[in-house]
Amino acid sequence: MREELIAKLVCPYCLEKFRLASGAELRNGRVTYGLLSCTCFDFPIVDSVLMLGLTKGLGGAEEHVQPYVPLQTAAIHYLKSSDVAGLRRWIEKHVPLIAMLWRDDITYTEFLKARNKRVMPYVIRDLQRASRFDFLGFRGEREQRSDKGLLLRVLETRLGATAAATFRKIKPEGIESDFFYSRFTHVDAPQMEKLLTSVAVDGPILSLCCGHGSFETVAKWRWPDAEIVSVDGQYLNLFAIQKFFNPTGDFICHNLELPFPFEDGAFTGSFSSTCLQEIPSRAHFVREQIRSTASDGWCLFERPWWPEQRVKPLREYRFLQNHQNTEADMYKLISSCAGDRKTFASWYPKDAVSGYSPQWTATHPGADAESSTSKGDMNVVVTTRDLEAKAGEPAPEALALAKLTVNPLYSRHSENSDSVFRLRWSGKIPRVEQPEGKMVVLQQEVRVPEREMGDDATLRRLFEIGVLVPLPRTFSSTSTGIS
Repeated sequence: MREELIAKLVCPYCLEKFRLASGAELRNGRVTYGLLSCTCFDFPIVDSVLMLGLTKGLGGAEEHVQPYVPLQTAAIHYLKSSDVAGLRRWIEKHVPLIAMLWRDDITYTEFLKARNKRVMPYVIRDLQRASRFDFLGFRGEREQRSDKGLLLRVLETRLGATAAATFRKIKPEGIESDFFYSRFTHVDAPQMEKLLTSVAVDGPILSLCCGHGSFETVAKWRWPDAEIVSVDGQYLNLFAIQKFFNPTGDFICHNLELPFPFEDGAFTGSFSSTCLQEIPSRAHFVREQIRSTASDGWCLFERPWWPEQRVKPLREYRFLQNHQNTEADMYKLISSCAGDRKTFASWYPKDAVSGYSPQWTATHPGADAESSTSKGDMNVVVTTRDLEAKAGEPAPEALALAKLTVNPLYSRHSENSDSVFRLRWSGKIPRVEQPEGKMVVLQQEVRVPEREMGDDATLRRLFEIGVLVPLPRTFSSTSTGIS
C-alpha cells in the first residue's frame, strides 16, 4: 500500500487520520507489512492489503477458508514485534490459500479450483444445517419448487450432505460454471470497456466490491497507468487481484455497509459492479460512492439491478435480500442520492455483438416501459459531465489489441488457411438470477482467414464477441496469445 494513500485515509470508526507504526516493512514507497494506528485501533497491513474491517467479511461458508478475525488478530500480534516471518508461517498453517498465491508458478485457474474445492463442502454443510428451519437451505429450496426434487430431500439429511461434501472434495465442479471465472471468459470485458470509454479513466479510481478483478483487468489493459484502489469485504479477492491482475494497485478489506475510509472527492472516478443487489444498506453505499468521488468526476454503477428473489434458500451467505421491485426503482434510488449531479442510464445489448457503443439517457423509461426485461442489463453513471446520447470513443488500441489472448473456453485450430475457434464448453453464464432470455451465449464456432488475424478490425471483432480476452498469461496454463 502506497504511503501517499495512507496519508489521505480517514478511520471510518473514529474519523481520525492514521499513522504508520514503527517497524513497518516498506518496499519502493509501499508498505507491505505494518500497523496503521488511530485513536481507536491498530489495523494491520498484510502483504500490502489493509485489513480495515473489525468483523468477518460477507463470505458465509467462505469464512471457513478465509477466517477474518483470526488473521487480523494474528497479524496484530506478530506485527507489533515486526515478526513478518512469524506471520507468514501462521498464514501458511491457517490460511493456505493466501500462501498458495506466494508461489511464482501459480495460475489464476489453479487458485480458483483450489478455493472452490475447499469452499463447496462447507457450503453444502451450512445449507444442510439451515434446512432444519424449514424455509432455508435445501429444504427451503424444495418448498419453493413444484417438483419437490429427490436430490434436495437427500441433501437435507446429514448423511446425504456429508456424502455430497465428500464427493465435491474428490470431484469439484468445473470452474467453467463459476461466476468469477465467467466474468473473465464471457463478454463482460468488451462491454465494460465501452462503458469506460464514455468517461475519463484518469487520476485515482476507486473500485468497490471488486470481486476477483474484472474491472481492474479491463482498466489496466486499456489504461496501463490507471491508479486503482480496490475495496472488498473478502480479503482472498484482494490477494487474487494483486497477484494476477493489478500488482501495482492498492487494496483495502472493509465492510462497505460502513462509512468509506476516504475524504470527500478523493477519486476522479469510482466503479462498482453487480453488487448493489448484495448490499442491504444500498442507499448508504450509493451516497458514499458519490461522496468519495470528485464533483467533476464520475460514479459508474454497472449492472446495479436484475430480477431477483427476496428469499434465496440456497444463498448461504445471505438468505434475505431487500431487492428493489424494478429497474426503474433502482435508477430512482441512485438518482435521489446524486444531489446536484446528473444521472444517466444505458443498457448493454442482450447478445454478444460487435460494434456496440453505449447510448446514455438522462431519463429512465419507467417501470411500465421497455426496460431490462426486454433489453440487456442497465448501467448508471452519476456525473456533472454531459454524457447524454454520447457514444464512447475508443482510445488508440493497436497496442492493447496485440496483448489479447485466446479465451480459454475456446480451442484454436488451423483449417484451410482459416483460424477456427471452437467453444470447449456448452454451458451458459451461471447468473441464475437472470431470465433465460437475458443470458449471453458465446458462439459455438468462429472462422477467420489467417491473413486477417493481424488486422486490428478483426481482433476488435473477436474481442467483442468473446473469442479474445484481455487476460494475462498467468490466468491459465493453457493461455495462448494471438500470434
